Amino acid sequence: VLASFTGVLITDAYQGYNLVDGVQHAFCFIHARRKIYDAAQNGSSRYARKLAWRVLTLIDELFAIERKLQAAGYDPETLAKKRMEQMSGILTVLKDTLIRMQKDKRISSNGKLAKAVNYMLGHYDELTYFLKDGNVPMHNQVSEQAARRVALYRNNSLFCGSPAGADAFAGILTVVETARANNLDVYKYLVFLFENMRGNDFWKDEERMLSLLPWSEKAQAECASKNPVKEQKIRLLGGQVAV
Repeated sequence: VLASFTGVLITDAYQGYNLVDGVQHAFCFIHARRKIYDAAQNGSSRYARKLAWRVLTLIDELFAIERKLQAAGYDPETLAKKRMEQMSGILTVLKDTLIRMQKDKRISSNGKLAKAVNYMLGHYDELTYFLKDGNVPMHNQVSEQAARRVALYRNNSLFCGSPAGADAFAGILTVVETARANNLDVYKYLVFLFENMRGNDFWKDEERMLSLLPWSEKAQAECASKNPVKEQKIRLLGGQVAV
């Protein structure tokens, strides 16, 4: 799938992605935060847990800044500059803190905190690539949330029972995901379809069928979602690849 892709590949640090040639890697800060959070909750000592919470506070400051910058709607070039101006100081403190922790003999080298610290320092350049490019988010949650639905559908498909059931299930999922892609409320759109597909020959009316498509004016007017996909997400998915 990625063989012909060139650009920024936004992922976790799974080594399999190293096989993709000609790309700039950017890593997900939420993955890094999750490891620190786990250490803060389940660290091997009270000392380690206390240090983990300190790192967690710094990371959360970065995300707080990012939320404000995203809400301001800056273009990618301005966003990169604002990130550099407002985050560089915190990132310097964060990196220095991680380096000191890596050298701290009181932290178990096999513990959760040490592994989390090594992860962040070992992939620091990829984790902070978002500072250089305003098109790149701090995390890859957009694609992870999309992939989560795929996994859920795969699990649910076990109950189809027959090839005919699988075909019907695939048809329903196509309708659902196309509605989502067109910023429709899925439930409203399904009700809209059922109300307008009455009778046995509705499909013979081409004008009527066109009006049922999720991008039609009628469907958009009656079924638009109250939480449409944000422009930032569309730009990221259109101009980058997030895995």
